[in-house]
Amino acid sequence: KVSVKNLEVQVGQLAKLLADMSGGPFSSNTNTNPKEHCQAITTRSGKVVGGDVGVSEKNEKNEKKENVELREVEEEIEKNKEERNKNESVDSEKIKAKMERRRRTRKRRVRKSFPLFL
Repeated sequence: KVSVKNLEVQVGQLAKLLADMSGGPFSSNTNTNPKEHCQAITTRSGKVVGGDVGVSEKNEKNEKKENVELREVEEEIEKNKEERNKNESVDSEKIKAKMERRRRTRKRRVRKSFPLFL
C-alpha cells in the first residue's frame, strides 16, 4: 500500500512538471539575468547589439590584438589554400590525361574484338 502511494505521488509530481514545461525549449517563461552581467547580442551579419554597455578600454585593446592575430592567421590560411589549389589543378590535369589514354586504349580493344562477334 505504501509503495503504491509513493508511486502515485511521484506520478503526480511528474505530471505537474510536464504541465509547467509546456511550450517546448522556446517557452514564453523567460528568466531574468540572475548574475546581472552585461550581455551583448551578435547578429549573423556581425553587428553587435548592446555591446557598448560596460566595455572597458582593456577589453578593447585585447580585442584589437586578437583581431590582428586572427587576420594574420586568416592570411596564412588563404595562402595555403592558394598553394593547395595550384597543386590540385596540376594533379587534376595529370589525372585527366591518364583517363584520356585509358579511353583510347579501351576503344581500340573494342574495335579489335568487334569483328569476332560478327
